[in-house]
Amino acid sequence: MKYTKEIFKYDGDIFHVITEPGKDVAIFENEIGYDVTLMTEVFDGKVIHKEEIESDMDFEDFTNEYVCKFKKY
Repeated sequence: MKYTKEIFKYDGDIFHVITEPGKDVAIFENEIGYDVTLMTEVFDGKVIHKEEIESDMDFEDFTNEYVCKFKKY
């Protein structure tokens, strides 16, 4: 699977956006991993990073692993 990862700066905060083109979108706040997918206004912010990522995982597993990397145990 190919995913797009973008980092947006919106209203002074940083948001990580993972998309599977034409299918799914997930938005996470800052480095803490809160799911704020309904905050579509994030797209009004400035893109400060963008990259394409290849993975064998499906969207749910990929985003779960991505968020787990935020959290420190």
